[in-house]
Amino acid sequence: MRESLPQIGITQGRAPLAPADQPLAAYLTAVRAAGGEPVLLPASLDRDEFDSLSAGMAGLLFAGGGDLDPRLYGDVPGDRLDDVDPKRDERELALARQAAAHQRPFLAICRGLQVVNVALGGSLIQDLARDLPGSLRHTTAKGAEPTLHPVEIDPSSHLGTLLGSRSLTANSYHHQAARRLGAGLLPVAHTSDGVVEALELSGHPFGMAVQWHPERMLSEPAMLTLFRAFVAAASTEAGPRG
Repeated sequence: MRESLPQIGITQGRAPLAPADQPLAAYLTAVRAAGGEPVLLPASLDRDEFDSLSAGMAGLLFAGGGDLDPRLYGDVPGDRLDDVDPKRDERELALARQAAAHQRPFLAICRGLQVVNVALGGSLIQDLARDLPGSLRHTTAKGAEPTLHPVEIDPSSHLGTLLGSRSLTANSYHHQAARRLGAGLLPVAHTSDGVVEALELSGHPFGMAVQWHPERMLSEPAMLTLFRAFVAAASTEAGPRG
């Protein structure tokens, strides 16, 4: 009898993408390549359905997307916000807090890093170009080749151990970043301008967040290693978690 694969819940907005859409397809491909079974968690589900579906997941992937409402971290909304989705914010913040409290394996990507940070009491830089003068370019124009920049990694971190490297060249699609860090989060990678590029949750079996999009870099062996480590951690989970 074929052994079942660990189910990985992938968060989505209120208007979920079709599986063939390129951004979502990259997540599905990465999870499958790492030995997991992807399951979509759209914010359009009612609360009970969303909670029931997410509770059965072995691991949680907090995907990229639009900006969080700054009022959620005590800030005033600026004029450069993009695609704010209050229902998605509500669903994902609650799910991130639950994953942290119950030590459920998670991998958070781009917006996902920001969700985890805010969920645990952190705050965000609303717009790097405006609020951090002299910073590197971190955004990528729609349809353009991805912006690339070096990222320095703490070699003593879980991420550094997994990747076996002190640095990498990462893609960059974000205009926001972590400012004040949430409770228990450790900065384990950054760019030369000081922007946090990865976080780990202290004392968690696999609580990792990266600001780049590793699912779009699977030709790099280290990025597939990251997904495999996440799915392997999730494979130890069994049954619903409250």
